[in-house]
Amino acid sequence: MTGMHWAFVPACLLALADPGYDVLLTVAMLSSNTAQAGATFGAAFKTRDPEMRQMAIPAGISALLAGVTEPAMYGVTLRLKKPMVAACIAGAVGGLISGIVNLKAYAFATPCLTAIVQFIAPDGSSNFMFACIVFAVVLVLSFILTPAHEAAEEPAAEPSAVSAAPAAPVITGKIEIDAPIPGEVIPLSEVKDQTFASGVLGEGYAIVPSEGKVYAPFDGTCDNLFDTLHAMGLVSDSGVELLIHVGLETVGLNGAPFKAHIKSGDKFRKGDLLLEFDIDAIKAAGCETQTPVIVTNAEDVGSITIEGNKIVIGG
Repeated sequence: MTGMHWAFVPACLLALADPGYDVLLTVAMLSSNTAQAGATFGAAFKTRDPEMRQMAIPAGISALLAGVTEPAMYGVTLRLKKPMVAACIAGAVGGLISGIVNLKAYAFATPCLTAIVQFIAPDGSSNFMFACIVFAVVLVLSFILTPAHEAAEEPAAEPSAVSAAPAAPVITGKIEIDAPIPGEVIPLSEVKDQTFASGVLGEGYAIVPSEGKVYAPFDGTCDNLFDTLHAMGLVSDSGVELLIHVGLETVGLNGAPFKAHIKSGDKFRKGDLLLEFDIDAIKAAGCETQTPVIVTNAEDVGSITIEGNKIVIGG
């Protein structure tokens, strides 16, 4: 969830060079990735909420076939909580089995169904069979342990405890959202991160910044500024929810190259400086500067098109 597994990549690569196999990173990820897939499919097939099912099925496929678990975690298992517990339990069982049989990986790839050949041993041992057993046990167990979910289970406010939240503004007419960062606009499909490129988080584009500044693209409120300052969620006065994620894998920089001029809950006007970042420092840390700009409530606001450096809604 925190991305800390990337810290083990150098150790994994060294182990693959000598003694020729890895028993840590890729072995652990086989259980964790498979558990996310199983729990997400469990949520998809047991829920009575059609919107959750529509989100969970492609997220589960992504985790199962590509090992990309972010849509499953952030869209389903963490959101519903109980599927995450099921995934942790199933992943722990898979880890236990892996340890007992001394499972090894002989190639570096993101563990998933299509990459399970990385566990084929050069000496023809039973290692691959053990990997298949771990995969099957974790997938089935996480699916079974995930409880049914209904939309009605979502927590509701206590009667009369607080005023009813106002309905989201109805978007009418044509809304144009300018690029919040100076630079080159590229399609989301060209982003070097499958989570953003697949469009599972929403519609929009990405920017290759030429200047390390984020400006307010509309009048609105900062709904959420991440603690690591690498991303922020904005809400316009008209109801558009916008995610700005500066760079890729920049969460691991712990806010070092960023300087915020706003905090969660603050209101702003179009053109206000919201955030500054050091492009050279981000590159020096080995991170991409491609910055996804995504409308996260696209299903609520209507048609979205990209015209030059603008996101156009409605019209």
